[in-house]
Amino acid sequence: MLFYFDGRPVQLGDEVDFDGEPGIVVEIIETTDQQQDTGMDSQTVGFKTDRLGEVYQSPSDRGWDGIVLINRSDE
Repeated sequence: MLFYFDGRPVQLGDEVDFDGEPGIVVEIIETTDQQQDTGMDSQTVGFKTDRLGEVYQSPSDRGWDGIVLINRSDE
């Protein structure tokens, strides 16, 4: 399971502030099989933003701490 910088788990459909850009979590790549299928080399989260399009970010990337959960449908 992947977690935001504040410790809450990342879930599909989460509305986030992606370093100043509103976005939605559209893909979570966690397992080795998922990484191989998508060509990613680490656990990664896909975000869809209006201005930047689809962006992929790994929790180990610089800037992960700038992604903040804004709203979750089950909260």
